[in-house]
Amino acid sequence: MQYVASVDEVFGFLMAFLMFIAILKFIKLVRFNKRMGILFSTLAMCAKDLKSFFVVFGVIYLAFVQFFYLVFGFTMREFSSFVTAAESTFAIMNGGGFDFDAICLAAPILGPLSFLSSPL
Repeated sequence: MQYVASVDEVFGFLMAFLMFIAILKFIKLVRFNKRMGILFSTLAMCAKDLKSFFVVFGVIYLAFVQFFYLVFGFTMREFSSFVTAAESTFAIMNGGGFDFDAICLAAPILGPLSFLSSPL
């Protein structure tokens, strides 16, 4: 059953990626509309800055995911695999879906320190 669950999770990620690509293609298709053209040209002008931002954000986010996975992976179910650690870290960034008391119990010193220094 675990294999089927992991295949389903990969299928979900693949469908999300395909929907993202489809939305981008749709935006490119409706580019003839004046407002969509302005949006497209604005995104084209700031593409370099956006790429730089997402690279830096991705590196910092993956560093926090790896840290949470290494520190809490053996004691908490939310951080037991790298994918669940990424999902839990994203939930912490969004401000919901986390148990601060469990984080403090799992690592009394590093728990609160890492939680407070995470990208909120």
